[in-house]
Amino acid sequence: MKFYELVTVIDANLSAKDIKEVSAKVEELFGKSIVDADAIGLLPTAYPVEGQDQAYYMSYHIEIDPDTIPQLKQDMSIMKWLVKYTIFGMSANESFMKMQDLKKRYEEMNSVEEEEAEEEEQSEESEENA
Repeated sequence: MKFYELVTVIDANLSAKDIKEVSAKVEELFGKSIVDADAIGLLPTAYPVEGQDQAYYMSYHIEIDPDTIPQLKQDMSIMKWLVKYTIFGMSANESFMKMQDLKKRYEEMNSVEEEEAEEEEQSEESEENA
């Protein structure tokens, strides 16, 4: 068994109910191998995907036998309204992070950088005034 992150991209033109149905089908396919999930939500795509510039994203932390991946990919490739999907292998030192946790970490990193820049600026000013 190995850990993976599965990211699904669902047609943004679907209703909330239909998006839940597509997600439920993915969850049914992976069953008990889903360790955690994150409904990331509606986001712009990096490039048009099937003519769409936004999509609904879901991310799953899964633990599965690597030998089952080809069949799972085949099953997902025929799912209606599942525009795209990607499965990333995770190393032992990687952890699954939800979007809200990533945003929080990003904000914390930015605030530290801003504080350091401010301190450096004050230090330079005090050196100039000395």
